[in-house]
Parts: sequence; structure tokens; C-alpha cells
Amino acid sequence: MRLHSRTYEAQAEIDKCEEDVNRYDNSVAAYRLCQTQEVERAVRETNGTLQRWKCGVAPKALCQ
Repeated sequence: MRLHSRTYEAQAEIDKCEEDVNRYDNSVAAYRLCQTQEVERAVRETNGTLQRWKCGVAPKALCQ
């Protein structure tokens, strides 16, 4: 991302700002990946629990 130089006084400020934005973007992407993986794990665990519960209630022929 390139910022307009008249907003900042020095190229060093522009570079620092771009580094901050890139670091933020990377941390958000890592958080979203972690969150997605955790949701998928929780859904699998819940589905397994529900399946075991259904098999305890339903006739055994349906659970094989």
C-alpha cells in the first residue's frame, strides 16, 4: 500500500506506517485462520457427540 507523500513529512514515516499496516494485516490473517480451525474442530467434536447420542437413543440398525 502506497501512501501520498504530502501526508507525511519523510519517507521514513511512510515506510514505518506501511510496516505497521502490514504487521496488522498479518496478525489479523493469523487470527482468522486460528479461529476457523478452532470452529471446525468444535463442529467435528459436536457432530461426533450428537452421533453417539443418537445411536444411544435410536435402534442400533440406524447407527451402523
